[in-house]
Amino acid sequence: YLPRGKLSMLPTVLSEDRASLVAGQIRPTLNFFATIDEAGNVIEEQIQRGFIKVGKRLSYVEADALLYGNESDLLTTVLQQLSQLAETRKALRIAHGAIVIEGDEIKVKVSDGDVTATLLPNDSPSRSLVGEWMILANEMAARYCQNHNLPALYIAQPPPDEVVPPAAMFPTR
Repeated sequence: YLPRGKLSMLPTVLSEDRASLVAGQIRPTLNFFATIDEAGNVIEEQIQRGFIKVGKRLSYVEADALLYGNESDLLTTVLQQLSQLAETRKALRIAHGAIVIEGDEIKVKVSDGDVTATLLPNDSPSRSLVGEWMILANEMAARYCQNHNLPALYIAQPPPDEVVPPAAMFPTR
């Protein structure tokens, strides 16, 4: 996304239509299933192709309202359970040495020569929930490729040039 538009990674027919999560439409998916114990450990995992029909799309603001709310419907209950388990996974990653560096997102918009910048806090429960489950999906995809000798791009960072301070130095909000 750019201040005056966007550059799509995929053709528009895919990114905004056939592969877009449009409510009420059936869409192809790559499903990442994981059985996770109460401590956050992955016990079993499986990746499958499938199809879904999106019942309702939620913005981060809408999802946060459900997570903070007292509703007792199925969607709220599932989101709250996923959020709690995501926090357990995050704590486990940190215990295994992950350093969480979170920063707020800046949304820049240019309209008629006027530039506005909006700070989007990155500390919302729904953003954290999505982030943790995306990390797990990427871990699963990497393991699958490695276990099946499939070529894939693995992004790694070289060791730091300086001593890394303890994880306690980085707030996790």
